[in-house]
Amino acid sequence: MIEKTGEGLTIFILDDEKDICQFVKEFFAKRGFEVYTASSSKAAFSTIKKIKPDIALLDIRLAEKEASGLDVLKSIKEKHPGCCSVMVTYMDDEKVVARAMEMGASDYLKKPLMPPEIEKTINKIVKKIRKGVK
Repeated sequence: MIEKTGEGLTIFILDDEKDICQFVKEFFAKRGFEVYTASSSKAAFSTIKKIKPDIALLDIRLAEKEASGLDVLKSIKEKHPGCCSVMVTYMDDEKVVARAMEMGASDYLKKPLMPPEIEKTINKIVKKIRKGVK
């Protein structure tokens, strides 16, 4: 049985790969999270205006050239400074990951996303949120 660790928490997912978005959405919904998704930065900015996520899972590199996951991270940190953000990337670009962490990201995950790693990372963040430490 899957533990409902996310009950009462909202998670926002940004990934331009719709199958990944769907997989992660189902993964978190099964764990009790209220889940919102976007597959473009434009949709992300619009959704962020409407919701107050506790956690954001943001793909760094998006297919579109208008904005990146880092731009969305900046917007989230301005509008919802208490949101814990996890950056997602295929790349091993330590400079980009370091920049995201400097901008306020809580952690990062590498693609391909593996359920045990997602679970471990998000559970660590959920524990901090539940303790009131962001």
